[in-house]
Amino acid sequence: MSGLTEGAKRQLGRLVAVVRDEIAAHERLDALLAQQEASVARPSSDAFREATLAIEAELARAPHRTQKRETALKAIGAELGVAGAALTLTSLAERFGAGGDALRDERDRLQSIALRTQARTRKVAALVRVHREVTRELLQSALGDEDEPRGDVLSGGTLIDAEV
Repeated sequence: MSGLTEGAKRQLGRLVAVVRDEIAAHERLDALLAQQEASVARPSSDAFREATLAIEAELARAPHRTQKRETALKAIGAELGVAGAALTLTSLAERFGAGGDALRDERDRLQSIALRTQARTRKVAALVRVHREVTRELLQSALGDEDEPRGDVLSGGTLIDAEV
């Protein structure tokens, strides 16, 4: 990293901080998704709604983090004489050589947590779909088939004990 300007080194430090902020955001999101996942089994509790609202709030901050990352990449690109849009964390880590080890490590952490968050998001979505289908089938069983004529109101379904 000895051939790099002090400005480029300073921008690298800023970029590493931005990546760490993104990692922390993904970790928060993953924890919230875990709460949401656990709450799917307890639909009557407020836990699912609260987790969903917290996830929405975390996702609402994503554009700000994206802007910070793009700004950091433009600044480091300006120091290196390269368009910021052409830079990736991998290309920068390679360009900085041994001095890019911290960025390389943070890139790996970011990739790992992003994959974990993606997998948990898919799992929660599948659980919600299954829960919705089971609920639909229970309601259909209790209320009867919607396609059958309902001459007699009492023949429309099955009585169930709704108290859990």
